[in-house]
Order: sequence, then C-alpha cells, then structure tokens
Amino acid sequence: MKGCILGGMIALLWSNWLFPQEIISGKVVDDTSKPIPNLNVLFYPAGSEIAASFAITDLNGLFSASVNFDADSLDIVVSSIHFRKVSVRIENKTQALFFEMIPDVKQLETFTVKASPIERRGDTVSYLVSSFSADNDRTIEDVLRRMPGIEVEQSGRILYQGVPIQKFYVDGLDLMDGRYVVISSNLPYASVSTVEVLENHQPIRILEDRVGSQQASLNLKLKSGITLTGTAFAGIGCLPLLWDINLSPMIFNKKFQAITSYQTNNTGRDVASQMRTFSLQELKNNLEKLNQHSALLGIQSTQVPAIAESRYLDNNVHLINLNGITLLNNGIQLRANFYYINDIQQEEAGLKNTLYTPTDTLVFNEKIKNKAFQNYFYGAITLNRNVKKNYLLNKLDFSINSNFSKGVLYQQNKGVYQRLDHPLGFLSNDLRSIHTLGKKLIEFSSFISVENNPNYLMIKPGVFEDILNNGAVYENARQSLIKKTLFTEHGTAMVFGHKNLAITPGIGVVYEQQTLGSNIETNESGQVHTLDDRFMNDQFQYNVRVYAKTELELLKSGFTLNIKMPISWVFNRLIDDAQDTNQTIKKCVFEPAISLNYKLKGFWKIGGSWVLTNRPDNTGFHHFGYVLLNYRSLSQNPTPFAFNKRQKFMATLSYRNTLSSFFNVFNYWYSISDYQLIYKYQVSSDGSTVLKALSIPNRATSFGFYLQSSKYLSGTRSTLGFKISFSQQQGFSYLNEALFNTRNQIILIEPYLSTRLVNWLHIEYQLTANYLKTFVVSEKLSDIAQFRHQISLFTLFEKKHLFNISTEFYRINGASLIFSDFKYRFSITRPKIDIETVWNNILNTAEFVTYQSDYTTVLETTYLLRPSQVSLTVRFNF
Repeated sequence: MKGCILGGMIALLWSNWLFPQEIISGKVVDDTSKPIPNLNVLFYPAGSEIAASFAITDLNGLFSASVNFDADSLDIVVSSIHFRKVSVRIENKTQALFFEMIPDVKQLETFTVKASPIERRGDTVSYLVSSFSADNDRTIEDVLRRMPGIEVEQSGRILYQGVPIQKFYVDGLDLMDGRYVVISSNLPYASVSTVEVLENHQPIRILEDRVGSQQASLNLKLKSGITLTGTAFAGIGCLPLLWDINLSPMIFNKKFQAITSYQTNNTGRDVASQMRTFSLQELKNNLEKLNQHSALLGIQSTQVPAIAESRYLDNNVHLINLNGITLLNNGIQLRANFYYINDIQQEEAGLKNTLYTPTDTLVFNEKIKNKAFQNYFYGAITLNRNVKKNYLLNKLDFSINSNFSKGVLYQQNKGVYQRLDHPLGFLSNDLRSIHTLGKKLIEFSSFISVENNPNYLMIKPGVFEDILNNGAVYENARQSLIKKTLFTEHGTAMVFGHKNLAITPGIGVVYEQQTLGSNIETNESGQVHTLDDRFMNDQFQYNVRVYAKTELELLKSGFTLNIKMPISWVFNRLIDDAQDTNQTIKKCVFEPAISLNYKLKGFWKIGGSWVLTNRPDNTGFHHFGYVLLNYRSLSQNPTPFAFNKRQKFMATLSYRNTLSSFFNVFNYWYSISDYQLIYKYQVSSDGSTVLKALSIPNRATSFGFYLQSSKYLSGTRSTLGFKISFSQQQGFSYLNEALFNTRNQIILIEPYLSTRLVNWLHIEYQLTANYLKTFVVSEKLSDIAQFRHQISLFTLFEKKHLFNISTEFYRINGASLIFSDFKYRFSITRPKIDIETVWNNILNTAEFVTYQSDYTTVLETTYLLRPSQVSLTVRFNF
C-alpha cells in the first residue's frame, strides 16, 4: 500500500515537471456589464473535442482554472442556454481574460417524456395503466391480466406474486368488502391512471408500525376529475333468441362512493359469480366458524369445466346490486352492500366414472339433465372507524334464499328423477375494536351467528331397496334433514412492544350449539312410510373451546419473525335421542406456527413457515342414523369425535425488479396429515355407495411447488409469462373391503405472450398443458394429458374498426377439438359508443370432454355446449 502511494506521488511530480501548470482566470459579464454567475467555462487543447479542464463563474462572474497539459494553444468555450456561445483560441500560458456575452433565445427541439410503466416507492409498486392497455380492452380487469406480477384467475380473483390480495381499494376506500369483481369487470380502464400494489399492507392503521403484514393489497387510482363512470351495454342475438344487458354506473369522490348494477343475460355470462367474496378475512371466518351455507344433501351434478363459461353455461339470470360507502365525521365510514340474484341454470352432460382398486376397475356411465333455480338475497351494513388512535368495526350481514334444483339421471337406460329443496336463512354480527391504553393496545372482538339450513331430497324411483325397503322396489324416497346452528366467539387481546418486538397475548371462548334432525320416508303405491330409528337422527350438540394465545413478532432491518403459540381446551358433547346414544370428548390442543421473511439486498425476498393444526374431523357431519346424501350414497357416521393433526412446511423465494419489469416467485410446500378416521366406501355394480366412517388411524402426505415468472418489454409493449406447478397427494383408501395405498399427481404448465408487433396488430397466445396421473399400490392406472392452445389476433384500422379472431385448439387424451370466434367493433368517438358484432363458436362445436382425478377415481365428463350464435351489442361508458 505504501508503495502505491509513493508511486502516485512520483507520477504526479513527474507530470508537473514535464508539463508546467498554467493558471487561466477571467471575468464574464453581459452586454450591460453585469457579472454572470454559474456559467460553464471549458478548456480544450487546440483542435481537440475532449475537455482538459473546466471552471464555473461565481456570483461576481469570476473564474479560475489550472491547465496542466502539453499544448501551444488552448480553445476556451463559454456557454449558457441564455447567451450566445463564445469560443476563442489563446496561448497556453498564465493570463487573465475578459468575456462579454450577448443574450440569445434558443428554440428547443421537440422531445417526448415517457413515464416508466412500473415504479416502486417503498412498499408500493405502481403500474401505469396506459402502458399496458390495448385497443381491445374495455375494463380494468382486461389490463390487469397483462401486468407482470399480477394474475387474474378465471373466477376474477386477483393474485400478486402467486398470493391472493387481501384488500381491493378504489382511491383508498374499500367499497366492496372482498366482492371486488363487480368493480374490476365493469370499471372502464380509461378511468384509471395507475394500479398500485401495496406490499406488506397492514389495513388497520392503529397496527401500523406495530404488527407487520406479508400480504399485498391493490388500490386503483382514478384519473383527476373522474366522478361518474361505469359500463353500460345492451345486446341481442339469435340461434336461439339471446339478450345481454348491463347497466353499472359508478360514483367516486373523496367522501362518497357508490355502485349500482343491474345485469341480465342468457348468453352464458355468469354475473352471479361477481358476488363471490375473495376477502381473506371473510374466507378465514367461514373456515374457522363453519358457516359455509352449503347444502348437506345433493343431486348428481358436474364440476366446472376448464373452458370459458360462455361456451357451456345455459342460464337465465337477473342480478341487482347496490353498494355505497360514505365518510362521516371523526373518520367514521358507513358502508352498505346488497344484492339479489334470480338465476336459472341448465346442464346436460355425460359422466364416465372410473374407480380403481388393487384387484378390479369399476366403470359407471351416466347421463344427466339438470335445472337449478336460485333466489338469493344478501345484505350487509358495516360501520368502521380506522384511524391512528383507534379501530372500530361492526358488520351486520344476513342472507335468505329459496334455492331448489331438479334433474333426471340416466343409468343403463334407467331414468332417476331427483329434486333438492334448500332454503336457507343466515344472520351474523361481527364486532371488533382496538384502543390505546398508555403505550399498549387493547383489542375486543365478538362474533355471533345463527343459521337455519333445511334440506329436502326426493329420489324417484326409490334406491337402496335392500336396505331401505327390504329388497322390494318402491316408488320414491324422501330424505329430510334440518340443521340449525348458533355460533359465538368472544375474545380480548393486548398488543405491546419493546423496540422491534411486538407481543400480543390474548384469551377467548368459542361456543357452538347445533341441532340436527333427519328421517327417510318411502312412498309405495301412494302409501308414505317413515323408516325406523336406524334412519333417523335427533341430535343436540354443543362445543366449547377456551383458548389462550400469544403472538411474538420481530421486525428488524428487512427481517420479520412471527411466532404463534395458541393453546385451547376443547369440550364437545353430542346427544342423539333417536339412537339413544351420546359421546363426549375433552382435549387440550396446542397449535404453534412460525414464519420468517427476509428482504435480501437488491430485489430478492425469501421466506419460510411451519404450521401445526389439530382440528376436529369435519369430513362428514356426525350422524348415527343413516342419511341419504344423494341418489347413490347412503351414509352412516357413528364414530367417536376425532381430531386431525396436520403439519405444513412452506418455503418462498421471490424476485421482483420494477426497473426491468421482471417478476418471479417460487413456492414449495410439504404437508403431513394424521387422521383418526378413514371413510369406507362399499360400491355396488350399479355405482350405489354405502359410506361408513371407521376408527382406523392413517396418514396422508402431499408436496408440490409453484413457479411463476413474468416480464414486460416496453419497447414492443409485450408481456411474457410462464407458470408451472406440480403437486402430489399420497394416502390410503378403503374401497370394497380393501385398504390400499393411493397416489395422485397433477402437473400444470402455462406459458403466455401478449405483444403488439405494430400499432395496428396485437397478438395474444397461451398454452395450457395439464397432466393427471393416478397410482394404486405403486401401479400407474391412469395417465391423462390435456393441452390447450389459445391465440387471439386483434387488428385496428383508422382507430375505429377493430377485428378480432380467436381460436382455441384442445388435445385431450388423444382427441382434438377446435373453437373459433370472431368480433368486429366499430367505435364512435363523440359520443363514445362501441357497436360490436360477435360470432361465437363458428364451427358449432357441440361437445367438450374434460377429466378430473383424485386418489382412486378418474371422472370423464362430456359437456353439451352452446350452439353457434351471433349477437349485436351497443356499449358506452358513463
């Protein structure tokens, strides 16, 4: 080191000796002799374009510079945007100079300032909507699908870096409380300036800087001056007679937001799906508080196929939706959400059910023709105060429906008529408050809900003759089941901290009370018989859970460590008077969880978690008497209370570079589930199944990974995406007196491209490759491959004429299928109106085949599709 310093000093002295140092000084004034400060004075060797020294004039217009190079003469340039440039050549020696500058006005060349398509400020990532929109887009959902790092599922649920968002705001207000699809699918993208992703978003302000969050929320920033917006269109069509009407005006201002929507159609557009809630808190409540509102009985139906709903859904729907939020004094928000759905849906499909056992393969073929009627009304009124000093939330919601469905199922040329009536009533109130107590926070929570869930199933002709009617054929069977539930949870917690550590201890109590009554009636020659006690249930059940929980969270330098240590004492008791039996369980349960996340230097983030849960077995509700679940399933669950223990490990690695618009995420998980019960299926040759729960401990494992990568290329306005996932489930199945090991694998690969090669041509392409594999005792019994290629071409001429040709090519288990659609749009600028002509399913493809699989079953479903149809639509924005 000393040698380097000495060598540098020698080199400096040597250069000063070879090239003597000259001092050039001077003064610069304007044409009125006024000194000019902050002017650049550059010194060049004569004839050179590389500056050797420079100086800047001070407040008195003076400058001075050292010139140290071998040259006989120098070029001096004095320049400013306000004066003519002066250039003189002088002798290379120490001297003083004087410059008088003449004012000059320069005409600047035209230039364009381009805003960055993606910016990151702290934990907020902002997407410029204009950078991602295309001429064929109409709603903000269309644009979101093209933004790297953001994914919109077919249901409308929005994910960021592979994880569902927790909140959806418009200008900072949460109007829809998780039912945000009605906004994203109806808000014109031209009304939105930027889409903000709020990473690590803590929605409760009083918990900011106290309790961290690893989840993201999304906020739409509207353009300045936007108050009234929304979508309206009306369409008619033929083959058969079609209609599609949507009136969805929206009002947004600083203190009030409102959305009113009336939608009706019979074109296969499932507007009722817009009312699904994707709020993480709501989904958590439904999971923990068991308020699923689902039918306990059912008729044979199909699963949702992996194609656009407009290709298969035969519907007749009306939706009325009213939403409003207003800001009152003292930071109080009042929100109201109401909707009513009247929907009739028909389905016609063929089913091929293949069951694998170690010694046999059972195959059942069926055809179904169903019709479902839905009348559903939902309302919620929420009072919320979310400020730095305190937090208050009270949400009252209720729902009433009178749904029923009916259908005919054909099996071996035998027709079975089914009808299910499922009226439902539900009422709940959720209260939560957080207040300061010195430097601590005190939280109180209270949740109360009541639900009336009756189910009435009628099957004609009668089924399970050997069990239900002493082997004799009878006219019909009717299963009645009424379940009533009262659920309450009350708790309190405290939040206090020391430096970067937050500690949250809490206690609470959960009480659930449930009654369940059921019986089976048979009808033979007009004579109704109520079956004996073996087919009755008259239950009263109550569950008590007292818990104490402690949560520790450490936040420091991009590192977050969270530890949860809840301990619960559980007491469950069930009494069945019809079966003259009862059972009780007392158990202490410990369910710890730990997670850690770390922001690495640059754009990397890693995380990991481990969770242990120990919950009651809710695979099937407890019933000592037989229950006819559907036309081919007769169930009995007389087993004692059981708890399922599950451990889940998860690791995450993410990279998101907003400067290069490059987003990546990789997730890996592994879980171990220990069950105390196993469900035994006794399947007859006609497919009828008797289901019993047995006390046999067993273990299931699953693991998988998920990789998603997306990149935006601003030069060609292109978005490249790639997604791959793999999952495997392994466990035990009990089928027809055989207990055996099963394994199921699912592989999904999805590359995606959206590009604009030239201004008038936009291309979108997506490949979906899906592989399903089923193993029974290590032998692979099914290997199904499904491929879909989807390509869309959009051409725009004179900014008024848009042509769109879309084609989907399917290759499923060796069979090929093609869909083609055409759209022409004529746009009128003033007023802004679109006139669209759409021809769907040009090739009149009539059927679509898809596959689903689980541990022992592969279900092949052949759907009857909507025919080729043409429609004309007029669209405008409010």
